[in-house]
Amino acid sequence: MLFQANKKIDWVYLLVIGALGFLLTYFQYHGKLHQLFYGVFFLLAVAFTSFQLKKLDRFYLLIAFLSPVSFSIDIIGGFSLKSPLEPLLMLSLFVFIVKASMNYRTSKFSWKHPLVLLLILDLMWTFISTVNSELTAISLKRFAMNNLYFIGFFFLFQQTVKSDQKRLFHYFGLGMIIPILFTSLQHGVHGFAQNYSFNVSQPFFDDHTQYGAIAAFVIPYFALNLKKNGKTVYLNSFVLAALIVAVLTSYSRGAWISLIAAFALYVSLKLHFKVKHILVILVGLSVFISVNFSNYYDGLKHNEVKYDDNISNHLSSVTNLQNDASNLERINRWVCAYRMYEERPIFGFGPGTYQFLYDNFQTPEYMTRISTHKGDKGNAHSEILNRLAEQGIVSSLLFLAISFLALSSGIRRYHASSKPETKKLILASLLGLTTFYIHGLFNTFSDIAEMAILVYGSMAILLTVDINEAQREA
Repeated sequence: MLFQANKKIDWVYLLVIGALGFLLTYFQYHGKLHQLFYGVFFLLAVAFTSFQLKKLDRFYLLIAFLSPVSFSIDIIGGFSLKSPLEPLLMLSLFVFIVKASMNYRTSKFSWKHPLVLLLILDLMWTFISTVNSELTAISLKRFAMNNLYFIGFFFLFQQTVKSDQKRLFHYFGLGMIIPILFTSLQHGVHGFAQNYSFNVSQPFFDDHTQYGAIAAFVIPYFALNLKKNGKTVYLNSFVLAALIVAVLTSYSRGAWISLIAAFALYVSLKLHFKVKHILVILVGLSVFISVNFSNYYDGLKHNEVKYDDNISNHLSSVTNLQNDASNLERINRWVCAYRMYEERPIFGFGPGTYQFLYDNFQTPEYMTRISTHKGDKGNAHSEILNRLAEQGIVSSLLFLAISFLALSSGIRRYHASSKPETKKLILASLLGLTTFYIHGLFNTFSDIAEMAILVYGSMAILLTVDINEAQREA
């Protein structure tokens, strides 16, 4: 077999495939050779070697490693595909089915677990919304994609990576080195100026917000693993430094704020705050902001601090509702999303349809200099509002329920566990999810494959811990 219990061979394999992925990306980005030819060649090479794998977990971790170096390629029908991530994910499902038919030993999986039930209900509602969609073809693709992410990133991960699940973050972080180096070289030519940060991470990430958000998600894992002995500490330190550089030079205010929120949760857990304590704090803050909203809003309307290279000014510009086009456009998208919800509150307009339909709900009073009528500039800039517009109130409530259950169950298990490594794994998952949910207030990243593998993978980790701990307590 190509793979034995030899880690050096694994590293050679990962480096070779990583190099192939980088070369493929380079040729595609510069248009030197037809991308489809290279895509097919690359996938055939991986497909051949994948069947030599002795363990499916290595195949899944290969997917995690290659996720950050994936990029979109156009396919028939005007659709796009994240390559090599999504084709490899489909291939992994096929390999799993073949292995399962050959008496492959599966892991414990509780279909009755509340988190699993909520995720399945979410998929069912997505299907119902798809049936009632204004743009059926678009919604069918989104429904198929959501199913692929759930089965591949949640179920398959939990079934194949049966031990040492922290490797998901480890290999993903290693894979991030390639786009970080590529982006830093491109950005460095322009002195890392803020006005060049928006699209410099292409072709790996569509814009700087995706780049910063995904880097922020895995920072907690590497920060929590700096104290390990041996050579691992040097590797973790290098990756952590690279990720911090990525977040800083992305100039993504959402990424910075999400890490501040994650650190606040970290401090709360270290102070032994339980779910009820955190809820009381959040409810108290919400009530305080609601009572004083008019005063704050008047102040925000007169804040003229614009985002720039200065970190302090850049963070302050988050509240600029006077002349910050990005903030004002976000409000425009939120207003459009709510208007769409008012028109179709139950089923919404269909999964994936917001960007193609929101123009009908724009009005001059909220439009900005960066507004568009072309339907080519993304989503509602809010996970909840995007779901309201596309799938109605039920979908938004399901998202909130899934978020609360994942975080609350993780917090409970963190306090209950007596194993340091288990606590560290839970904490890395919780803090990563926190960065995602905070981002969800201002952006929509759940439909991005690189984010989906981290979000579903983190929830799968929390599920595994919950199942194992519950069985020990029984």
